[in-house]
Amino acid sequence: MSTPFPVTITKHNGLGNDFLVLETAQVAAHTDIDWPAQARLLCNRESHIGADGLLLLGRVAEDAISMRLYNSDGSLAEMSGNGIRCIAQAATMLYGHSGVVRYMVHSDAGLREVVVTPRDAEGSVVDASVDMGPITALPEASNWATLGVDAMRPVAHLSVGNPHAVVGVDDVKVVPLQQLG
Repeated sequence: MSTPFPVTITKHNGLGNDFLVLETAQVAAHTDIDWPAQARLLCNRESHIGADGLLLLGRVAEDAISMRLYNSDGSLAEMSGNGIRCIAQAATMLYGHSGVVRYMVHSDAGLREVVVTPRDAEGSVVDASVDMGPITALPEASNWATLGVDAMRPVAHLSVGNPHAVVGVDDVKVVPLQQLG
């Protein structure tokens, strides 16, 4: 078992998703960290800080950063649109940038460009726009019936770096979004 050591973690929110961000330079000497276990521990809302995921931030160059995202269950995710915006805000605050900043973000889904525009003097509130790259079609899912989804309604399976299911509806107000996710 490794010896505990102090780190700084910041928490960021992007359109309802919240993420913990840890700058990897703090832990460079510790090569035995079990990141999936750390994500499960730190993202647990009942016993720790709690979040949708743990983002590992690395500095590649002045205008380039790296991002690795672990979901709260410890699984590795290639991309999150809200997560990449949050990590860009964290980089802006951590590295002392001011004004409009452009980052090339190296992720498991490839390179993405993020433009960060501060809305306050501290940079704690920002607008961040991301070029998520092309949308690609995915194979059809086979478990829709188990999710209680109407099999007669067309579902588009798409990826913008992570999988999405898009369902057209007549009235979004009558859809149980909390249940479906």
